[in-house]
Amino acid sequence: MSAAEDIKQAVSMDMLLERYGFALNRSGAMSCPFHEERTPSFRVYQNGTRWHCFGCGAGGTVIDFVMQLFRLDFYQAIIRINADFN
Repeated sequence: MSAAEDIKQAVSMDMLLERYGFALNRSGAMSCPFHEERTPSFRVYQNGTRWHCFGCGAGGTVIDFVMQLFRLDFYQAIIRINADFN
């Protein structure tokens, strides 16, 4: 299995969001960190493995989230997640 697949199976969106200082509200949404909004439109899906923002259309896996959040390429995002989650 590849490092990316290992990460996707080992690190959930809930774990990732908590680590980077985000929290879903009681209805399972939060304000998207990738654009300004008044109403939370960011949601986590598929047993906590994928996310989607209905405001800006962004979405993906934990790796995609880290790529966008820290403006990293795929390889750098894998290294970052691996370092942050050991």
